[in-house]
Amino acid sequence: MAGENGRPYDEAGLVAYQDACPGCGERSQDLLIWIDSDRVECQTCKGTYQPRQEVDDGID
Repeated sequence: MAGENGRPYDEAGLVAYQDACPGCGERSQDLLIWIDSDRVECQTCKGTYQPRQEVDDGID
């Protein structure tokens, strides 16, 4: 999936829209810090949240 200006999100330094901070919309990887295995803290608004989870449907 591509980010703005056609570059992949990781090259653009942004997370997908679905993983953005729900409090302020921050998408910068540098400002969204994993604080444990389930939660991210946004350095812009200091909110914490669980990013969307990939579901393993058992199909390989």
